Amino acid sequence: MEVALRTPEILDLVFQHLRFTDELTTSVDARSSLPFTARWRKNKASLLNAALACRAFFVPAMSNLWWRVNGIMPFIKLLPSATLKNTPRVEYDYVTTSREWILEEELDEKALERFDFYARMVVQILDMGRKSDENITALLIQLAEVRPSKVCFPKLRSFKAYYYNPDPWLFYTSPTLNELLLIATNWSDDKFKTMTSMVGRLPTRSPELQVLQIPFIPNQRSLGALVQLQALRELTLVGSVPAQSVPLPALLTSLSTLPRLEKLDIFCPHPMNDEDFLTAPVESSSETWYPELTSIALTGDVTTNHQVIQYFLPKALKEVKLRLLWTERPESTNADEIQLLTQAMQPFASTLKSFSIKCDLSLDRQTGLFGSLLTPRGFVSVGKDVFTPLFGLSHLEELELDSTLAARELKDPFLLSLAQAWPGLKKLTLPHTMSVDCRTAPFTFSGIQRMAQSLPLLEELSLDFSAVDVPVSGLAALQLKTLDVRMSPIKRKRAAAVTLSRAFPNLETLKYSGDVHNSNLKQQQVWREVAAWLPVLTGRYCSANDDDDDLPLTPPSVRGHHTAVDVYDIMPPGAVGINLGGHDYYSDEDSDDPLGYDEPDDY
Repeated sequence: MEVALRTPEILDLVFQHLRFTDELTTSVDARSSLPFTARWRKNKASLLNAALACRAFFVPAMSNLWWRVNGIMPFIKLLPSATLKNTPRVEYDYVTTSREWILEEELDEKALERFDFYARMVVQILDMGRKSDENITALLIQLAEVRPSKVCFPKLRSFKAYYYNPDPWLFYTSPTLNELLLIATNWSDDKFKTMTSMVGRLPTRSPELQVLQIPFIPNQRSLGALVQLQALRELTLVGSVPAQSVPLPALLTSLSTLPRLEKLDIFCPHPMNDEDFLTAPVESSSETWYPELTSIALTGDVTTNHQVIQYFLPKALKEVKLRLLWTERPESTNADEIQLLTQAMQPFASTLKSFSIKCDLSLDRQTGLFGSLLTPRGFVSVGKDVFTPLFGLSHLEELELDSTLAARELKDPFLLSLAQAWPGLKKLTLPHTMSVDCRTAPFTFSGIQRMAQSLPLLEELSLDFSAVDVPVSGLAALQLKTLDVRMSPIKRKRAAAVTLSRAFPNLETLKYSGDVHNSNLKQQQVWREVAAWLPVLTGRYCSANDDDDDLPLTPPSVRGHHTAVDVYDIMPPGAVGINLGGHDYYSDEDSDDPLGYDEPDDY
């Protein structure tokens, strides 16, 4: 132990386990994510306490504490002469007060010692927005005069903006930057000029950039800058489509010259005209046309997505993700359109490993595109024919046909056919299969067990099934780690918990629908209690997480155990909730055996 305390490298490895590495997966305003920020504060407190406990701990603990920070404000507060001042401002006929950060004294090298000490530790910056209207523009201009933005954060490798705050962005575009994600949704056309200017500077300020996401389809100037980023491996262009944006054919043609591009995620909302129809160049098999591309993700209407897929037929794609939008409310014939997309995957049979289809369930006010809103419970109905073209993809490892699709005619034999077609499957998400009244599910629990047993690599499974059926005794799928039960019908919570623990003893995450539009909150509460019991039944309880209960959580999530719980909402905005009543509900609170240890196997 004494040797470890004297070795900085060993201490750094120890404190790396306390780093806050959680990712904020939602694109909404990050400031509303209370559980995320609460976990971050708790993590920072642990590292700060370690730094103050021992001199040997100070540098390695602080390096991991400042490894990721929220914006530039923590550094502004390190400047000794930085002061928040209230400034009167006249707007129309009113006098208002704005808060502005200013420097009361000139900055010198001594005043920047603490700033530089901590800035050298930063590797990731998440800009989650300011809590008030504080203005730091004037202060940043003064700071840039003594600390040029290129050398302000010498180790910075990742910047993610969840909030539109462009003032400090130039401080983040350093030569070491590898990842730049502008994720926020509050962009508008009037901010397009600022965004274009920033993208235009990337080739000279961050030439080694490898991952880039911008919230608009670029204009000609921005596109010219993008194709100069020769190290770019992942590019995401989603969000608004300003009037100056280049057409989709010209965009794809220009991006084809990027020598290292592996993943392309693009937003193509408007159907293309006949003259814009995409065709791959004759020399498409050469090394100069998307030489490294293996993954595409497309957002748009069915026709445009299909055309883009045809454009990439010469490439040996390993991953295809489709997110469907419509220019008008979808009709029941959309099943044929979904099948058209699955048929388009057949040319990639020898290479494709991941395929997904999702349907947007809302009206995008910015683009005017609808998701599926007409069919029962807001789903686009599909049949077995949608799966038939996919059975030839023998190398498939991940398949996700989102629960926004509905395939109510599927039965247990279909599950076994999936296992035969894709023996190497690791992740499976099936469409919504419950009846229109959401009272019955076609898949039995025994059918789920047999399918999971036939897929030795399956780790994540999402589908509807009947949690009231009798399971197969002694049949366990040890490899399954994540199970999404959605709103599967359930009668006895005790029996369901014991059944899941015996069938999937290594289960780490249980997901269920926390549909706030649904009138049957009792159904949700049953799955909540099942999820709370599972860690005890599977032996995956972790006493180290007991103090997680003091975090502000978004109900009804459960924390404190290795078996995590994820709650989500699958209902489209404005859809009518359906009462899932009709099942008997048995209360187990007064039972002498509340966890079901003594219950026979044939319950």
